Amino acid sequence: MMNQQPSQQPTTVPQIPLQSSQQQLPIQQSSPIQQSSNPTQSNPQPSIQQQQHLVSQKLKLFHKREVDEPDPLELVWRDCYEKIEQLLINSTENDINNSLVEKTSDASDVKTHTEITIGLLYAILISVPQSNLGAQYFKSLTFVSKDSLLTFCNLLKKMIGDKFQKLNDNPRQQVLWIINELINNNHPESESVSSITLRHIYGGNLLQKNLSLGFSMLNIFISHKAWLYNKPNFIPIVLYHYLRLIQDHINKPPPFNPSHLKEETMFCLDLLKNRFQECIVIGRDLIRLLQYLSNKTPEFEQLWKDLNSKPTSFSSSYQDISQSMRIPTPKHFLQSRLSPEMEIQVLYILKEVKFGNQKRYQQWFVTKYLMTPESESLIPDIIRYICCVYHPPNHVLCSDIVPRWAIIGWLLKHCKSDAWRNYSKLSLFLDWLYYEQKHDSIMNIEPAILLMAGSVKKYADMTIDLVEYIIGTLLETYDPQRKELIKTGIGNSFSTLLEKNVVQSLNHVFPPDFIGTALYERIKQNFHSLLTPSNQQNKPLNSSTGGINKPSPLSSSSGGFPTNNTHHQQQVKSPLLQPNSLQNSSGSIPNNKNLPQQPPQQPNLPNNSSQPFVNKPSNQPILQKSPP
Repeated sequence: MMNQQPSQQPTTVPQIPLQSSQQQLPIQQSSPIQQSSNPTQSNPQPSIQQQQHLVSQKLKLFHKREVDEPDPLELVWRDCYEKIEQLLINSTENDINNSLVEKTSDASDVKTHTEITIGLLYAILISVPQSNLGAQYFKSLTFVSKDSLLTFCNLLKKMIGDKFQKLNDNPRQQVLWIINELINNNHPESESVSSITLRHIYGGNLLQKNLSLGFSMLNIFISHKAWLYNKPNFIPIVLYHYLRLIQDHINKPPPFNPSHLKEETMFCLDLLKNRFQECIVIGRDLIRLLQYLSNKTPEFEQLWKDLNSKPTSFSSSYQDISQSMRIPTPKHFLQSRLSPEMEIQVLYILKEVKFGNQKRYQQWFVTKYLMTPESESLIPDIIRYICCVYHPPNHVLCSDIVPRWAIIGWLLKHCKSDAWRNYSKLSLFLDWLYYEQKHDSIMNIEPAILLMAGSVKKYADMTIDLVEYIIGTLLETYDPQRKELIKTGIGNSFSTLLEKNVVQSLNHVFPPDFIGTALYERIKQNFHSLLTPSNQQNKPLNSSTGGINKPSPLSSSSGGFPTNNTHHQQQVKSPLLQPNSLQNSSGSIPNNKNLPQQPPQQPNLPNNSSQPFVNKPSNQPILQKSPP
């Protein structure tokens, strides 16, 4: 049972505009003329509460076209609702509560408790927002629930995660009302329900329904500021979401309300100034977002200046932004900026689609998520997710599944705007800037080096573009004040990648014949120590050495590498593919000290230098050395 009961009247939350094809149904009142026209009629007129129930009965939970089958979840939930429907319609509030408590009095009867919980949840979702029925049913839940609404919240989270985008407008509005009530009662599940709802505020989406959802959630947090300030683990989640959304809203043309952007900005600045210690757990991606916004709005420009010139004003223990840049961003922040549906579809490509067959899946993904110019802001989010959240397990690394670097290369090619393309490249190399082997995962930096190596021979423009970004932007203009720190971090990245045999030598990744002598000399100037004679052996990268001697997946005509390889069964295992190396079956990353120091010897494979596409080493994070 919760600490306090909700009020009879529902707390008002901002309304989500209804679609033009779906308007709220009015509550029909009986006119005096109708009542007097048949004085002999014995049936009493329905009460206001009964009329509200009649309106609710006409509302559906999920949007459904005529050709669609009824949603299975709605059928089950509707069935549970119908079992208590007559009780809800024809009884007083006290009678409803007494009857439901009696039905759930047997503690061992979990099924009845769950069915009544589902029925009341469904009743709340389809109730008209202007009525007080939702508040009445929620109050009944607090009497009936035997687990402090845990079952109720778990059902709600599952429904939001799987089907929120299918909800009709009225149930969407009721979800916000439920969140508001959970926060009012300081329920322990209020954070998790809010978090899963925030994931449905899409980045790169400026449709009115999406904007309204974001602003409605913002108003809930602003009106419950004291509650939010007492949730140290939830503060950085909310901040990360709205800093990212501000990126989209800065250049939103009318009819976007500028006051909404101002409220988002002031909300984020307030958290950063008053709860900075909680915010810095976001790590290096917090600096990435703040630096972007500092070039767009005067408010964030001033914050950025203060953060650089007087960092101790934010926290006495905070000396420089390099502290944040040394903190890898926890995975759940990066995961939160992909909706559950989008995450499922990205993972399907990375787990199930074979190399060379990805083109139609990429086209479908573009059609659904990346069709508009503003949707390009999603690409950095997806790249950060691919680099830092999804680390393929061993069975995927050993297979012919499309590798991460191939998808990242396609995403970079999709960027039409130079600004978003450069920002996407920063997302790719962000973990390189302050890389330390004891704190960072090699899997976060692996896609970038494999993308450069895999593209250099057939699509040298991709490799040249990325190398010029490293040399000309990251080392020179990105942060001149911390140039030496960045140079050290990038050098550490290259050293680790060479040490772990992700690539055998930088000379193979940056051959002068393909990238040009001038660019190669710039690389040599900055990373001379990594271009030692031992690293400049011009051994051919063929199937026997495990090198990347394959076409790039960036071709729009082929959609990827050919998959008719003849030596997949002779794949050479990499040190990273051994048990307890970089990854286990769950995708977690053990400490690098567990890595084997020397790669195992491998049998000689036939040298197919005349057929450079027969082997597929690019999906191996570490490439084996040639046998003696």
